[in-house]
Amino acid sequence: HSPRALLPAATRFYPLSPFLIQGSGAGPFLQVQLGALKASDPGPVYTRLRGDKIDSTWLLEMNNSGYTLRGAAQKQGKKMRAFILGVFATLLSVSVSAEPVMTLITLNTDDPAGYRDWAMNSAETIGEANAAMAGGLCSPRAGAEEMGDLYLWTLFDSQKTAWSADPMNPAVAAEVAKIPVNRTVRDWDTYRVVRQADTLSEKSYAWNIMVKTSDTGAYLTAIDSLYAAMQDNGFDDISMQVFAADTGRWAGSIMVSMSASSPSRLGEAMDARTESWFSEILAGLGSIREYQYGWGLACETFYAAQ
Repeated sequence: HSPRALLPAATRFYPLSPFLIQGSGAGPFLQVQLGALKASDPGPVYTRLRGDKIDSTWLLEMNNSGYTLRGAAQKQGKKMRAFILGVFATLLSVSVSAEPVMTLITLNTDDPAGYRDWAMNSAETIGEANAAMAGGLCSPRAGAEEMGDLYLWTLFDSQKTAWSADPMNPAVAAEVAKIPVNRTVRDWDTYRVVRQADTLSEKSYAWNIMVKTSDTGAYLTAIDSLYAAMQDNGFDDISMQVFAADTGRWAGSIMVSMSASSPSRLGEAMDARTESWFSEILAGLGSIREYQYGWGLACETFYAAQ
């Protein structure tokens, strides 16, 4: 039986806006402060978390500093990994005054490995200086516009925080000065996070598509339906995110990202497009969206806020 099945029938489940969880692995319980969220409908609130070695239902309890997340994690191995699990899901019935944002820098270099090493080593300093939630790097496995392309991404809790980040901040400038490779920045853009993924992993593999849609609401509804169908058809470990470009050449377009923990698992999810439950949903999108571009990516997380 799933933990959800053991709860009262009237239990409300609320996905949550971005926050981070840290677990020491010393015991079966995790606890995290979510910050000053306010519930529009107070009372017991539950959400489902999934991640490496973790699969459980959690209770949110209100206190003076916000919500505390409590839950008994079902250990699936001898040791729970002491890594950060980020829960990024669309906020329902909980009011916040900001929307998450991703900044994305598209660059090209003749030494991707050298740039990756710099990005990994400088991520914490830059992330803290910019008050970022998380940051990392994606490299293309397919669909690169140019060989040597890389995608440096940063997540922020709000537009205010994202736009306040100053590239001339002395701490940031000092780290940028350490970049040991030649590189050319082609795009530097911001994306609203319209649908957020279930988890933020150390490493993931993604299929991203950029689309232009004539009916954003209907398109998002279809993506929600597809995600629910994947959950019901053996792909509950697959994450989906939706971003809306605010700036640059893709402004006004929607980027959908489907990701998995391994390239083979991502391939399995893409194979599912031949299944009727998947193809029927896609067929309904033909009249309202146009593909603009697609990427296959290997992504890493180098920084997550404490």
